[in-house]
Amino acid sequence: SDLTDFQISLTIDTAALITDGKLQSNCADLRFTDHKGRLLPFWIQENSPGCNNSATKVWIKVPSIPKTGGSIFVYYGNGNAASAPDHNGEQVFLMFEDFSNPDSTWTSYGGNHTFSNGEMTFTPDSSSNWNHTATSNQDSVTGQDSYVVEQRYKSASVTSGNVFRFIDDNNWWGVEYYGNTLKARGIIA
Repeated sequence: SDLTDFQISLTIDTAALITDGKLQSNCADLRFTDHKGRLLPFWIQENSPGCNNSATKVWIKVPSIPKTGGSIFVYYGNGNAASAPDHNGEQVFLMFEDFSNPDSTWTSYGGNHTFSNGEMTFTPDSSSNWNHTATSNQDSVTGQDSYVVEQRYKSASVTSGNVFRFIDDNNWWGVEYYGNTLKARGIIA
């Protein structure tokens, strides 16, 4: 059957387009449309490798994908274009957090968290190694047959192992970890 509200990823050589003067150096003039010319929300996956790379990964949310296939069109080359309002991970994914503009939905239990330079740092308190930080005001995945969660993190300490999980429990989203200080760099689902 047809897929609806589906995220797809593409790899684009934005470095060659930028070198040839066809794309702005920050990819601000990049746009995607469906076969009817409707703008599609998209997100360039930063640091993996991001804009101006031969393997720029772009996620696009399409309203539907017919089982017979379909087309997506890419546009670029407008040197005066501002960054697209549709370039927004929150419009592409059910849950999106890149910690560039964190809000008050994050709550810590058994430790503290801080935000800086697109990272959320979890620090355990002295009473327990178990730390739990959660967010709640996210979209539900009720009715979804399956979904994929991608996350990036690094341990600030190698003295103990970390368990980093994404939890879906009665429409509750969050991250849970065990161990020493941990830095989270992004969560998408």
